[in-house]
Amino acid sequence: MPNIDLGVGDHRTVVTVNPDLVYSFPLEAAGSIYAGGSCGVVWRDGDGSTYAIHAKDRRWHEDDREADLGIAGIFGYRCRWSGRTVFLDAKIRISDAYPGVKLMAGTNFGK
Repeated sequence: MPNIDLGVGDHRTVVTVNPDLVYSFPLEAAGSIYAGGSCGVVWRDGDGSTYAIHAKDRRWHEDDREADLGIAGIFGYRCRWSGRTVFLDAKIRISDAYPGVKLMAGTNFGK
């Protein structure tokens, strides 16, 4: 399912636009767990107050703007709660563009 993630804090903003490809493993009367991957565009913007060290010891000034292609693994749990579908999700970086680990909780709009 396509999605947009927004991360703010630590003097920077990270936006990812990606289609997640996951396979669900149904659990009897308890929702489902899922696993898969994501490949998308990662956009970073900093406020200029700090530096970060990227892969291969390349310095990146936090005031820089950068877009890159990233790949991440996805693991999660989805269930129905109070008539809505809710999920807990973890994205784990495979390529350097994504943050190390992203933990998310949310709901799906629609069914």
